[in-house]
Amino acid sequence: MKLKATPKVCFATPILEGYFEGVELLNSELTELFLELEAKGFKNGKRLNTTIGNISDSPGDLFSMQGYQALDEIKKHMNGTLSSWILETGKMTQQELSQCKFEVESWYHITRFGGTKTLHDHGQCSWSMVYYVDAGDPPTQEYPRSGFLQVYDPRRIRQNPDDKGFFNLKPMFDYGGFSFAPASGGFVIFPGYLEHEVLTYFGKKPRIMIAINCFIR
Repeated sequence: MKLKATPKVCFATPILEGYFEGVELLNSELTELFLELEAKGFKNGKRLNTTIGNISDSPGDLFSMQGYQALDEIKKHMNGTLSSWILETGKMTQQELSQCKFEVESWYHITRFGGTKTLHDHGQCSWSMVYYVDAGDPPTQEYPRSGFLQVYDPRRIRQNPDDKGFFNLKPMFDYGGFSFAPASGGFVIFPGYLEHEVLTYFGKKPRIMIAINCFIR
């Protein structure tokens, strides 16, 4: 008997992790800008129920602000990367995508010691993206996952612990969750439907990031 079979990756969740190179000066300018805006009271008027501890959120129209070159530059980088990822994962052409309307919610987080974002999703939008302007202090031996972004498998698989058939799967077939370590200049793009959380940050230096939610018509 001759066997012919083709493996297929079904129900995959598209997530992109990457880095912008040569952005040290830009990140420095953004850090100075956001800390200055925070000091002037540029904060979300309503504290979200997913926010625990010492986190300062800006209003959700950050990219609508005018007159800030550093903000314009990171907006261009983030929007361009997200558009490329949409083309990579979908069947739209560049021309079709250019005819779509992007509705983007954008804001910064400034997280200090003890700040946590609890489990939630952004199901109202197709794509979410986070960018680390300053990842803050690195994890320690005591807190090895300080400030990690944790995303969870939407399939909600509950495997019988006595059944070893689904244990130690290759990463592309695995289930449960993935962790992403913050790094200055790094970004993560993930579908808005994914449940995720930001684990408690235990650094002394403020950790600064930008987040966007994108709704495409």
